[in-house]
Amino acid sequence: MREGLIFSRRGGARHAASGVSVRLVSAFAITLTLSGIPASADAAEASKTLKVGTLTLTACDSVEVDGAQAWCGRFPRPWDPATAGSAIFDVGFVLTLPTGAARAAAAAPQSPATSAIVALEGGPGYGGIASGTDFAAAFGDELSTRGLLVMDQRGTGLSAAVDCDDEIADAETWRESIGLCASKLGDRFDLFGTSLAADDLAAIMNALQLGPSNIYGVSYGTFFGQVFAGRHPELTRTLLLDSAYPVFGEEGWVETIGPSLTDALNLTCSRAANCKKFRGRSSDRLAGVLKQLRRAPVKVTAPAPDGSRQKVSITPSAIFQTIIDAGYGGTTYSALDPAFRAALAGDWLPLGRLINEAQGVGLRPLRDESDGGNDGLMYAVICQDYPQIVNPSSAPAARMEQYQAAVEAGRAAKAALYAPFTVDEFLGTDWWDQESCLDWPESTRYPSNPPLPPSGGYGAQPTLVLSGDLDLVTTVREGAMVAAQFPNSRQIVVASGTHGVTGNDCIDGLIQEFIDEPQPVIDGAGGECASEEPAVRVVSGYPRTSKGLSTSVAAARTVTDLFDRWRVGPDKRTITGSGLRGGSWKAVGYENVTFTLNAVKLFDDLPVSGTVTWAEDGEVQTSLTAGGRRIALKWNDWTHPTLSTQERLG
Repeated sequence: MREGLIFSRRGGARHAASGVSVRLVSAFAITLTLSGIPASADAAEASKTLKVGTLTLTACDSVEVDGAQAWCGRFPRPWDPATAGSAIFDVGFVLTLPTGAARAAAAAPQSPATSAIVALEGGPGYGGIASGTDFAAAFGDELSTRGLLVMDQRGTGLSAAVDCDDEIADAETWRESIGLCASKLGDRFDLFGTSLAADDLAAIMNALQLGPSNIYGVSYGTFFGQVFAGRHPELTRTLLLDSAYPVFGEEGWVETIGPSLTDALNLTCSRAANCKKFRGRSSDRLAGVLKQLRRAPVKVTAPAPDGSRQKVSITPSAIFQTIIDAGYGGTTYSALDPAFRAALAGDWLPLGRLINEAQGVGLRPLRDESDGGNDGLMYAVICQDYPQIVNPSSAPAARMEQYQAAVEAGRAAKAALYAPFTVDEFLGTDWWDQESCLDWPESTRYPSNPPLPPSGGYGAQPTLVLSGDLDLVTTVREGAMVAAQFPNSRQIVVASGTHGVTGNDCIDGLIQEFIDEPQPVIDGAGGECASEEPAVRVVSGYPRTSKGLSTSVAAARTVTDLFDRWRVGPDKRTITGSGLRGGSWKAVGYENVTFTLNAVKLFDDLPVSGTVTWAEDGEVQTSLTAGGRRIALKWNDWTHPTLSTQERLG
């Protein structure tokens, strides 16, 4: 299962906590670290208060929106609302309101035109406040007349954050660490579920007197949004689900991942001229690679993200995990098919490097929450709310036998589910994490089960589901399942979209159009541009030698390969790296970067040395030595037809 990445919905590849560069993540990355609600730098501004509904809020700068002021608050909530005299904790939240004449109407919405937007973060395990500024970008001018509400869900950020750092760090297995975390939570272990968090949000909205609002969620935030809409339809004007998966309807086997993975590989290749020219499908080449590995496992020493060269076992499970992680975006899709082709030709080094990069090999793990995520809370939600292949209402001692029986039955019943991979190859990935909750305590007051709508179904509020067709974290098929459960819904599939599809004019414009006039969008208006989004760039190949290429072209390709490695390195001002086939490099800077190359080899026969500058406007200049020649080149990394290293073409 999924863990540790910005949009991790279920847990996930634990290497993600290692500090792999945020240059990869086009998500609502954590932009602020909050130990308390920060005051404005302006003392006069910090002393300002505003009454909204029944609450008095304090001016703050926790969320920045052009033409708006952020107002911070804390709201007391009972740990267990069903128990009289339950202990109380505070939920932290921020409401932004437009400044000037529009503020009064936004603070007391009386019409759809001023209805608030509520943004829900992914995870589970990420607080919403730290992502508020990034959320706001997708809503654009809508926030000139509307409020934006973000909340730290119970167990995160400012809302009684779960602290299981020591338990997670000290345990020998992940399952053990989750059991120890549950023990530390004591009799509150079952009080972090999404239903209770949704009720917290409803209580805050009612106290603020916001009325029916526009609920937006991304990744796990879509799960939260569905639960909220099911429990509080009276507060849900519209529901907008970015990268959605269903609250109910799946069995715990991540059933859609196999066919979605095959589709993603083939779509990526078919959209790139330098890939579709090869005979057969990308998934067929993957099947050929797997066939070879099952006959004879392969180990190589390949570059790692920390600049070293590390041994890596190339296994079907490691490849499976690497492809799944490509669904988060970044450079992996661009290199997969050429790495398969190289492996089939006997060169496993490019594939080994991809696996090292996906696993964060060589990078020192960061402590829990250093990236804003909270693993303890994540599993408090997963073990409470997600589908499991055992009976979660049974005693923990009985679950291992159930688990073993379910896995054995699954080997037969699910044999073709993950093709071209086998069931056991899927079980060997981090995506499979069903054993982690085996020791989670049994709850009688809040039994562990997916939180169904109390009425048995969802209401008729306009519901827009956005799915990227390359997203393997929350697949198009899962988005379709969600849309089918809402009677007044529409799913829009974004071509070449990965996990979290906002951040471009097409999708952000559609979101704003939907908030303004939701029903026409549900009925089919707008969204045509989603099918026209630029394709993912695919690397031309990884030949062992530069034969057939001019020295200048081969040197330029060496540089572009270096740019891809820089983007998956640690998020530090100065990082070092290793060439695919030898040599080393160093990069210094963020917006404007200087690279120093020392005999870097993308090709066995052409070491490249010298310097390269990469400017924030995409301008690249080189002063290189290769093949006994001095090479000075210039191009633009945003626009060059063959040398651009941007994730998308065009």
